[in-house]
Amino acid sequence: MQQLIAWVACTTIALGLITFSILHNIYSSPQNNSSVAHCFKNSEQRSQNIPASAMLACLGQHDGKDMGSTCRELESYKVHPDYKHQLSGDSDLAIVVLRTFVEYSPTIRPICLWNGSSDLQDVVNKSALLVRFDREDDIKINLSMVQIAEIPIVSQEECEQSDRRFANFTSNRTFCAGSKGKGLCDIDSGSNLVLHNLITGRYEIRGMAARILYNGNNCNNEQYIVFIDLAKYMSWILTFI
Repeated sequence: MQQLIAWVACTTIALGLITFSILHNIYSSPQNNSSVAHCFKNSEQRSQNIPASAMLACLGQHDGKDMGSTCRELESYKVHPDYKHQLSGDSDLAIVVLRTFVEYSPTIRPICLWNGSSDLQDVVNKSALLVRFDREDDIKINLSMVQIAEIPIVSQEECEQSDRRFANFTSNRTFCAGSKGKGLCDIDSGSNLVLHNLITGRYEIRGMAARILYNGNNCNNEQYIVFIDLAKYMSWILTFI
């Protein structure tokens, strides 16, 4: 259990929570992490970024205890240049740089970057693990508890056929996954979707939650989740870590 959640962290701001991931490759820095871009935009003035100085990153809070947890100020963050802050989840990606290094520990570990093919068809119908913070309801979220749910990755065709609104949210750089009762709501943007690499024995991050559907004002937990396909952005990610 611990190895599946030690890379999950959160950034807190006055208006809510941003989930982010501690990324890893052979040259990675423990200062650099990833999240979704729309969480760094002002909710009222979408064209304006929230200043890094207004946020605090907290790592190691997973099991209801603060032992081993730590918080860091943000030095900066970089939003993907193709992100337009529209309905689509395309390019909804940001790299977060912490002001000071974080020392790895049993509760703070990096997640491996995707190391396989970027072809979505290779993972369609495979089960993946959705790693997210626990919630009491659509508003209250428990920052010290992490949940894991197993959900299948579906094809673009199946996703769009399930609800025509998905055509506005998806692109050739996103994918859908989910099953009934295992969706997530807006506050969980940035939650990770990871797959187990049977060759290396490691868990690798393939997606980050970007969009969900609503029924009126209520989050629809019965529908698929739109994920940013990190395999399509590896060259950009690697320029930072």
